[in-house]
Amino acid sequence: MSSLRYLLALAFSLLLPAGAALADDSAGMQEIGEHVVHYNALPAERIDPELAARHDLPRERDQVVVTLAVMTRTGSVAVPADIRAHATDAEGRLHRFQLREIRDGDALFYVGAVPLDGGSGVLEFTLQVRPDQAPAPQGVRFTRRFDRPQ
Repeated sequence: MSSLRYLLALAFSLLLPAGAALADDSAGMQEIGEHVVHYNALPAERIDPELAARHDLPRERDQVVVTLAVMTRTGSVAVPADIRAHATDAEGRLHRFQLREIRDGDALFYVGAVPLDGGSGVLEFTLQVRPDQAPAPQGVRFTRRFDRPQ
């Protein structure tokens, strides 16, 4: 398996319980300069309990976990990055959140959690990503719909 596929499989599928599947549109990617940002956002309750405990991740129904990996475009090598993040819900409330680095073997990815406060269940994510050695941060935006907590 290529290092890119291994990294992405580890970063995104490790967070899910065995047998769980992601929706086709849940993961995304965006090129920024000489790098590619791979991202995902999923309900925290879908994270495997053992992995959540190991990486201190939430599993509450009212939380969304964001995962992100930054890769070189040419060599598909994971690189460290400085990341600033926030999410805006449909009511216009701004939720700033931190993405922290996780290293697991050769894998390097970032995770963070954002609250899902009632409302419509739609979150628009805005990230400023500056890969190591890049001159300036670049914007990454995506929107996801989640079932509202009851």
